[in-house]
Amino acid sequence: MDVNYFIRLLIVILASLFVIVGNKIYSNNYVEKLENKKKIFKLSNIIVFIYYVILLFNMVFFARYNSINSYNLIPFNTIIDICRNGTLSFIIINIFGNLLIFMPLEYFLIELFKIKKFFFNFAISFSIIVLIELFQYIFKVGVLDIDDLILSVFGMMFFYIIYVLVVAKDNKIESSG
Repeated sequence: MDVNYFIRLLIVILASLFVIVGNKIYSNNYVEKLENKKKIFKLSNIIVFIYYVILLFNMVFFARYNSINSYNLIPFNTIIDICRNGTLSFIIINIFGNLLIFMPLEYFLIELFKIKKFFFNFAISFSIIVLIELFQYIFKVGVLDIDDLILSVFGMMFFYIIYVLVVAKDNKIESSG
């Protein structure tokens, strides 16, 4: 992985946030009917989701120029090796990249696909990451790494918990105000 990977990750996150926040500002200030606000919100989520999937596909499957055919099935082996031997930028790109890259996907699982039950959400998240890791290995475009699975699913579930807490807090504030 190189710095371009991290830059693309930041672009995905920032562009997604920009569209979602822009949609919120637009619907709050210029749309009066609640059902129209919901339609605009869903449409913007669909647009951002398509954009995210295209960029994610590019980063996960097409970002590497050489054929890779290896795997790691020992938990935390890659993480420990990177922390011991990697440069600071490589640690940030690999560890935080895997934690952050699928957080927007978790948002879409919750908001767009309405997968809100924790266990079902976890099962879907886990399955998606396993499929991505398997495809990387089968098509020789990445390493099948249990640590990527651990970090990615942890990042998604961390986002899920934060999201649920924020939404619960917002609902509590709206009902009391």
